[in-house]
This record gives sequence, structure tokens and C-alpha cells, in this order.
Amino acid sequence: MRRNIKKQGNILPCYDTYIKRCNQFINMTTEEHFEKSLNEREKFWSELGDVNSDVISHVINPAFLGGPQWPGLRQSFLMIKTESGTIFASDGLSDPYSDRDNNPDHFEYNGLGLELFVECNEKWNNIDEAKNSWQFSLLYKASQICANNPNVLYSIKDHTYISTDAFNVPFPDEMNEEKEKIGLLLGLPSEYVPNRLKLSLEEILFVNVKLLTIEESKYVDEHDGKGRKEVAKRLIKQGNTSLSNISRKSVI
Repeated sequence: MRRNIKKQGNILPCYDTYIKRCNQFINMTTEEHFEKSLNEREKFWSELGDVNSDVISHVINPAFLGGPQWPGLRQSFLMIKTESGTIFASDGLSDPYSDRDNNPDHFEYNGLGLELFVECNEKWNNIDEAKNSWQFSLLYKASQICANNPNVLYSIKDHTYISTDAFNVPFPDEMNEEKEKIGLLLGLPSEYVPNRLKLSLEEILFVNVKLLTIEESKYVDEHDGKGRKEVAKRLIKQGNTSLSNISRKSVI
């Protein structure tokens, strides 16, 4: 179940309000909402770069093997080539819920209300090479964490920045000490990617995923919310705020 309980100060929308919202979308089927959401996101990314015609997805959906379930079941990722590098983006966290027609709690939402993205300076010749990169791994692991936490949007809106850990990211050999566990910061502003997009059911957020250094990650762990804000402030001051780079100098 997604974020319906926390709407309007922990009070569920009244019946009349619910009916009015339903009437706004009564002429569109869930499949039509899905197609419109898919097209709007593709248009959004196409205005920022060259969207690879191939998507990154699974042969067998992880949800069928006990993994996190995405709102519309479909788990997909995009690779967008830009002038300065590459953007990897989730594509499905804001799909309408698969049970939307039978579950009033999910009727008015575009899934989790967000999509994640990772920005980097590197470029790849094909998507098969790209999907084995540590940059894509950051996005993939963060996306699965969010899919497993349906109220993640509220955490971002309440705190601006949230942090998490990712494990077994395929970093280059020279980074062996960081391979087992690394820190991620979600919510930093991007100079290149707008943070909002209106879909057919609601406005969603595009949330940046940023690789932290060991020192930054430890600082966040030790200082919690204040630590996230302080690290974010220093990263913004450092510049290239939303880029993930393993050679970046730590701000701590």
C-alpha cells in the first residue's frame, strides 16, 4: 500500500473528495494511464538527451522470486546519452498500480510518485556494457530499496534528503575497500534534470542518487538528519552536485 494514509495530516480524504477525484479520470482506463505515463516520461528524457531504444530489464521479474514489487509490476531502466555523459533512470516506479481498478487506495496515484536517476560523466557504446557498470548498479539498488518502501516519497518531502546503503556494487579493483558497502544520498538538486513532471494521475518527482565517499557516509551515520543536511550543503558548494564520481574529493 502506498502513501494514502499519510495524506492530509493522517486523515483519509472524505468520500465526496474521493468521488470528485475519481470523476477526473473516469474516462481513462488504467492501461491508458500507463501508456500516457510511459510516453510522458520518455518525452521528458528525450528533451535532455538521446534515450537508448533498448531498455534494461529482467528476463524474470524479481517480484516473482521474492524481490521487491514495483507498482505496475514492470521493472525497467533507461540509459540517456547527454553531451557531457550518461544518465541512468528508473522507469516504472511511477507506473499506475496494477491493482488500481480494484483498490481505492491506489486509484489516484502514479505508483510511488517518483523515479530515480544517476548522473555520470562516463559514456558507453552499448547498453550491455552499461548495465554492468557501478553507476547503473547504484541506480538499480536504490530503486529496489525504494520499491520496498512505499512511503519513500513522504520521507523525501519531509526531510529533503534521505540516505541509504548499497552492497556489493561492482567498483573498479582499486576501490576494494569500498566494494562491500557504500553510502548513497537521495534528493540532491540537479543543474541538468528538472525535478518534477506532471503525469496523468499526479505530479511526480525525479530524485537524484549520489554516491558518497566513505568519510561522508560515516558522517551521515554518526549525525543522522543533521549529517545529511551538512553533507548536502557541502556537496552543493563543491559543485557538480548531482554527478557520481569515484575520484571526487570528499567534503568531510
